[in-house]
Amino acid sequence: FTPTGTGESPLAKVDDWMTYNGGVRETNTMPGNAGSSWYFLRYMSPNCQGRFVDERAEDYWRSVDLYVGGTEHATGHLIYARFWQKVLYDLGLVQEHEPFKKMINQGMIQGRSSIAYRIKGTQQFVSLSHKDEFDVMPIHVDVNMIENDVLDTEAFKKWRPEFYEAEFIQEDGKFVCDWEVEKMSKAKFNVVNPDDMIEKYGADTFRMYEMFLGPVEQHKPWDTKGIDGIHRFLNKFWRLFFNDKSDFELVEGDLKPEALKILHKTIKKVSEDIEAFSFNTAISAMMVCVNELSKLKCNHVAILEPLVRLIAPFAPFMAEEIWSLLGNNRSVVYSHFPLYDEKYLQESDFEYPISVNGKLRAKLRLPLDYSKEQVEQKVLELEVLQKWLGENPPKKVIVVPKRIVNIVV
Repeated sequence: FTPTGTGESPLAKVDDWMTYNGGVRETNTMPGNAGSSWYFLRYMSPNCQGRFVDERAEDYWRSVDLYVGGTEHATGHLIYARFWQKVLYDLGLVQEHEPFKKMINQGMIQGRSSIAYRIKGTQQFVSLSHKDEFDVMPIHVDVNMIENDVLDTEAFKKWRPEFYEAEFIQEDGKFVCDWEVEKMSKAKFNVVNPDDMIEKYGADTFRMYEMFLGPVEQHKPWDTKGIDGIHRFLNKFWRLFFNDKSDFELVEGDLKPEALKILHKTIKKVSEDIEAFSFNTAISAMMVCVNELSKLKCNHVAILEPLVRLIAPFAPFMAEEIWSLLGNNRSVVYSHFPLYDEKYLQESDFEYPISVNGKLRAKLRLPLDYSKEQVEQKVLELEVLQKWLGENPPKKVIVVPKRIVNIVV
């Protein structure tokens, strides 16, 4: 708002200020104030000419289902958007007095600062395990000179003129830095350049790692060491589609029941986690899935094709590449997200842990419809248990269906 109530700045009355190098300055402050606060209403009917939002469109869409933003938004843009919505509601121009039904504040990606210890009054630096042996002061070190907490001492010397003649007391032939979690800041030298990460690992790895760090609403420390795990996972996913000669090769025909169960269990878990904005656990489920399919040496198109659609929201570039190799001309984003089938999730057997006198000695997978007597019989027939059972029959065999078998000798 402005003192005149016209939406024009008082500076508009100053002739010398309005003109500059033959041009005319913009003095209308309303777009920056109001426009950025109710833009979502305009999205409902961007081509409406006679009104800021078409009444029928606003009646259909009403308020925004989900607002995602950082904590800065909650005290900035969000409060102004709510203010303007209430003004428009009081004027009878919209039908909802709140602009957003649900809000999620994503947590901040924090920095993992690296710290070197310098002996006071000298240019000598001591590795982490030796810091308590000297009177030292901590110095923040550029994280780009660090790998697995080990400092590149030559890069450090070139970093600043005052460190050109630095000396290092090392441990096991390397200089190890300390670390602590802080807000990313240039002053702390802990800012990670996304371009560098993408150049080294690829955009999919960088994207997935940020989602894998933890729950979306929590602050999470960035740790470059952890990104390697995501990179290995994506490489392992990629290798499912290729044979030992690195040729793209998938098969058709009969399916292993175990593979179908793995696939549909993963689809169910990932679908539920996406709905709950639990992206880190969704990625964990896909990691388990890829490990299990790798053990089965599964390269069946009916199993792997749905997995491409499943991973596409997390690793879109790799998914598009594989989707194209599968013979599709349109983008994977136009395909249907896979659905799970409950019939493949039914358990038909159970792996019983078997303990002797309270200590786990073996495991045995048996059908779920076995009676206690059948379970006991199969367990006592196990050769691996004979050295603990001895020649005499056990004093007691306790069978807890679908839980455990405990033998007392």
